[in-house]
Amino acid sequence: MLAPIFWACSNVIDTGVRRNYVGSDSALTWFFCAVRLVPVIVLLILFGHKFEINSSFWMIFFAGIFWTIPFYFYYKSLKTEETSRVVLFMQTLPIVTFIIAAVFFGERLGVNQMVAFVLIFIGSLLAAVKKSETKWKVSAAFFLIFLSVVGWSVSDVVFKYISPNFPSFWEAMMVYLAGGSLPAFLLSSKKVFSNFKGVPRIGWFLMTLSFVLGVGGSISFAYALTLGSVSLSSVIIGVQPLFVFIAGHIFSRIFVSVPREPVDAFGLLSKAFALTFVLVGLWYLGLN
Repeated sequence: MLAPIFWACSNVIDTGVRRNYVGSDSALTWFFCAVRLVPVIVLLILFGHKFEINSSFWMIFFAGIFWTIPFYFYYKSLKTEETSRVVLFMQTLPIVTFIIAAVFFGERLGVNQMVAFVLIFIGSLLAAVKKSETKWKVSAAFFLIFLSVVGWSVSDVVFKYISPNFPSFWEAMMVYLAGGSLPAFLLSSKKVFSNFKGVPRIGWFLMTLSFVLGVGGSISFAYALTLGSVSLSSVIIGVQPLFVFIAGHIFSRIFVSVPREPVDAFGLLSKAFALTFVLVGLWYLGLN
């Protein structure tokens, strides 16, 4: 349960940072990738390394890349969409994760899982459909987040099945985080760095806090992956939208840059219906 709590807090902070301090999705993605080198160095000092540079090493390394690149679409979604809706869109993650695990690693796909896929998709779609002044439309963030979900799902599945080939969980995590830092080198440019000029101390503090929470969530979730099936581990994130709503109200009282979640009746009702479908779908997904 630590992962959805940490990630929910990170989600609401990211929204405030993206809308008020750093106006570039590329710049925030660069920062998110670059600072992952810090825990890599810490883990290297604490645990050293005994792993070999073989196929398992490169698979985990590239899994780290597949985890960080999708954050570009995540930040772009946060620019205009409510944080809780963005997180509801993320609930398609177990669907994609389970399909990848079933196709490539033989996880069983039964009737319950198919029912779950339909329910989760309906829930995510309910959260995505919004009424503008004249017509109903599907939020563009829904499609952006789905692109992120594909990358995150590949990353989760690879880590689950390949990390046991390492001498320890922490050495696998070290390589995973190192891989996630690689896009920072590819994104480095004067244009990207210029977006950080003028960022106040509170902005840097919030970015750092979000990073710490995000990595904490990644480590706890990755460890959960090593203990159970990919699908069951992914079910854990189903409660994340609830934590986002709570975290949004708490952090908005502390930091003026963090937006409070809207509490209009229609918005709350639509998100409640969406979350109900998602949670029932996740429950079905966990059934044998």
